[in-house]
Amino acid sequence: MITAADTNVLFDVLLLDQTYELRSSAALKGAAVEGGIVISDVVYAELAAGFPDAADVDPFLREIGVRLVSSAPEALYQAGRAWRSYTGRRRRGVACAN
Repeated sequence: MITAADTNVLFDVLLLDQTYELRSSAALKGAAVEGGIVISDVVYAELAAGFPDAADVDPFLREIGVRLVSSAPEALYQAGRAWRSYTGRRRRGVACAN
């Protein structure tokens, strides 16, 4: 099974987050063994914002076994429709899980 990683998990590892780094590293290692790890264009862009030089992003991803997979335009369109549907159903204002 291929796992899609989100930016926050990658930042946990990259920034050595005291709370989540070990858990996120273990999850990524497990996912790599189970079939590989991919990220989307958006996750790549968010991650790239944390690097001072563009040339450092790809080596980091290779080191932790993550590959970029771009989405097809139809998939992006469907994601946009789902987002619009979601935002139409949620409460107005800031929503916090806590």
